[in-house]
Amino acid sequence: MHIGQKISEIITQRRTTKQELGRAIGLTGSSATYLTTRASIDVETLQKIGNVLKYDFFKHFPIDEGQGAGGRGQVEIKDDRDIMIDELKEKMMEKDRTILALKREVTLMKQENSYLKEINLLLKRNSPA
Repeated sequence: MHIGQKISEIITQRRTTKQELGRAIGLTGSSATYLTTRASIDVETLQKIGNVLKYDFFKHFPIDEGQGAGGRGQVEIKDDRDIMIDELKEKMMEKDRTILALKREVTLMKQENSYLKEINLLLKRNSPA
């Protein structure tokens, strides 16, 4: 399976863009676009992408349980605590994205306020006394 193509497919299904995904996981838009061309990707990045898109990409990589000794082939079972920690991490990521969006909005409002102050000054200067 080509993981980049699968990421691109899920992005389309979720009606988002590669640039939005990139911002959500801390990448530039061009880096996020590059991810969709990759045949392989590191696990941490894939998990971040999965969390943002609410999709389990790891289900496409089943574990071969027929492996030999040495502990390989065993699956770690997550307990309730681990599941709760994962859910809390996901919520924190969502809150971080919200905070970033609000910071951008505040910056834009400050800029707009600055422009309005300049306009008011110009109007006062040019108004008949």
